[in-house]
Amino acid sequence: MMQSGIRVAYSFARSSRSQPLVAAGLRHNRSIAFSRFLCSSSPQQYKSVRILFGSQTGTAQLFAVELADALGEADVTEDISVSAINEARSPEEVTVSSPDVANIFITSVTGVGEPPENARDFYNWLRTDDANLGGDVRYAVFGCGNLVAHPNNYNVIGKYINQRMEELGGQRIHELGLGDDSDCIEDDFDNWTSKLIESLGSGPGTNEASESSEKSAEKKNSDTLNADAGAVDRTSSAERSTSDDADHLHRLEDCEGSKQEDGKRRISSTYPRLKLTCVDDGSRDLPRPDVLFRDNMSFYQPDTRRMPIISNRALRSTAGEYIMHEMIVSIEDFPGLSYEAGDHLIVYPRNAQCTTDAYLDIIDVQGSAMIEGIQAQPTDGKDRIYPHPRGITVEETLMYCCDLGAPPSPSFSRKLLGRKELNYKKDVAEPRRTVIELIKESGLPISLEELLFNLTPMQPRYYSIASSPLAHPQNIYLTYRPVKYITSRGSLREGLCSSYLKNMHEITEDSTTTPHIAAAVKANPTFRLPKDDSTPILLVAGGCGIAPIRAFVEERMARVARMEDSNGSLGETYLYLGFRSPADEVYRRYFRKALKVGAITEAHISYTKGCTSPDQNCRFVSDTLRKNGKFVIDFLGNGGHVYLCGGARQFGAAMERALLEMLQEHKDFSIDEAEDFLRKMLREGRLAEDLAD
Repeated sequence: MMQSGIRVAYSFARSSRSQPLVAAGLRHNRSIAFSRFLCSSSPQQYKSVRILFGSQTGTAQLFAVELADALGEADVTEDISVSAINEARSPEEVTVSSPDVANIFITSVTGVGEPPENARDFYNWLRTDDANLGGDVRYAVFGCGNLVAHPNNYNVIGKYINQRMEELGGQRIHELGLGDDSDCIEDDFDNWTSKLIESLGSGPGTNEASESSEKSAEKKNSDTLNADAGAVDRTSSAERSTSDDADHLHRLEDCEGSKQEDGKRRISSTYPRLKLTCVDDGSRDLPRPDVLFRDNMSFYQPDTRRMPIISNRALRSTAGEYIMHEMIVSIEDFPGLSYEAGDHLIVYPRNAQCTTDAYLDIIDVQGSAMIEGIQAQPTDGKDRIYPHPRGITVEETLMYCCDLGAPPSPSFSRKLLGRKELNYKKDVAEPRRTVIELIKESGLPISLEELLFNLTPMQPRYYSIASSPLAHPQNIYLTYRPVKYITSRGSLREGLCSSYLKNMHEITEDSTTTPHIAAAVKANPTFRLPKDDSTPILLVAGGCGIAPIRAFVEERMARVARMEDSNGSLGETYLYLGFRSPADEVYRRYFRKALKVGAITEAHISYTKGCTSPDQNCRFVSDTLRKNGKFVIDFLGNGGHVYLCGGARQFGAAMERALLEMLQEHKDFSIDEAEDFLRKMLREGRLAEDLAD
């Protein structure tokens, strides 16, 4: 490490759903540039900053890496590390006791107020009487939660860690931050980070954040984020950078692969210069679909394969463009690859060619230019790690490695628009505006390096497998719905991965090439059918949550067939499904067959709209469950297992409210007793959730 450089160490486990950023040494770098707009060059006060994340679906881990980038740009210290809370250490070794070390925790909450898997050991240890921080521990905490989906458990893990560490003698160096994913969690984190940098710059022991920090954090940022109806845009000509302001950050240099006649391209003074070579000799097709599967590449998560698509169809032909689809991929050619009902298939999407071309149009290098790596670090002495694979072209990097449909971070948005202040929620997050939209609006130039170091890296999408290996050992079924919506600014948006899947074609006799998806099986050991087949189960799903339910029903059907020869018995299975409308319902014949063979005991189907006859159950699935509340609570009390599958924000929140209300009504529980009951079910494995948005 150069003496003047910044060392950022990243340590990520690579084997669980709680680590979605692990793709191939991929480092999420959206470069929160607080040093330019928010911080003065204050002397460094901490010798080391340790960023510790507890993440279940990836948000906390994303924020941890963003924070490391921000601290590096702000020159807070030269020694910054990022790792999971429980990674390669015992709970006693998580924190470092020293007035020169800042321990920054970023953690989410899962289930009914439970810690994420990679923070569970530390959280459980904090709750014991033996917990001892062992000296002078300086710390700060940011929690990730959802006030709408889980109001009773909003950020309870972050709050507890913040409070408990103070009780154990730790010194809080910055106020507790509470991020609300039901509003604009990126804005919450952006505001907290900018103030954290000021606190870290003020030095050990000089921060007054320890006084009433939780009270301050509890106050939502909505007063400042949501402007009054009569408010005006605060961006003035004095706050907006001019083209000249942007130009001084660039220089023109000779470069192989330049589009320009003079052979020059724009070079950033604040990012490493990339080494490019021109390879477009017309002898091969670009982009190459298999380029990231080559031996020297490390982009994909381990065990990712190019899985052939053998079927891809709409599950109904008369329900319009929002109908669910079913894709079948083959794993026959991969010896040793297997899955279980309840597992996930992670899929790596790619950007559409037209979107990729639009980004190529705004930079001054050829899409066929090969990126060989970093040629030179910037002159500011801050070494940066290139966040994408080397040895692929600019076009391939944009198409496969960058999420071109993701909104830029708050700091990058300010850069792109040339503003010091920005209502990020209103102007970027809510309308889901993209990098190219902001560039088109501002007209400010951008270099290749600024673009690639700040674009959101492509992350795999998780899909619940919709089949059982007992029925389909060589195939995996997926059930998905193409996402399409109109933003608050009236622009059409489509889901990146769902649209990608919809447009993939299956193998036919006339196919000249075999269509594939880049995918990997991810075990989901906490979401399994009971080992004892006689255990009764309750399956509840909304919308695409039907996928893992179909897998479980298929598994039960296969077990029924086996029991005919072994005289075994299958426990009762109660099915509750919710669809948007009768036209949206899928797998009706399949579930009727399951009822006929005894794999399902009862099936209750409900629709939120579109009912045309009184006998149709036109209500939310959570209300159908409430209607049978006494039966459900008796079922829980008699040892039954419950499985909830659907969207986290709406379905998951509605189901949690319904279960808590039914426990209070039919068991005469208080709200605390009801929550404790559900937590006990989670710990015992009798309540399992597969929830995602």
